[in-house]
Amino acid sequence: MEKKAILVVDDHYSLRVSLKDILDAKGYNVRSVSNGFDALKECDANFFDLVIIDIRMPGINGVESIRQIKEILDYAPKFFVVTAYAVDELREEALRLGVEEFLSKPIDVQLLIKRIERMFSQKRTSS
Repeated sequence: MEKKAILVVDDHYSLRVSLKDILDAKGYNVRSVSNGFDALKECDANFFDLVIIDIRMPGINGVESIRQIKEILDYAPKFFVVTAYAVDELREEALRLGVEEFLSKPIDVQLLIKRIERMFSQKRTSS
């Protein structure tokens, strides 16, 4: 089975490293970056099945990052948004962009893994 590629985007170093370590241990191919600008570069240079992204970051926020990533890619990774803040306006915009999941910080790692495994196990249908 091919390793699924995941990009973790969060400005908090300890969370980024923890998620990378946990997901690596689960057999995923994980890269991590600290901001939306670097996420755009990573997505432009590498293929990712899933992007886990913080909604509030310095520079460009997670929603704007998702919008720009979708504009530059010729494929559509799944997106999970994580946030410590209930920002209804950003949440609504993220939903319009097709975000798969929202997770609140502090992240329940077992729930995150369960949702990732469920997402990857779903059969994709052709359009």
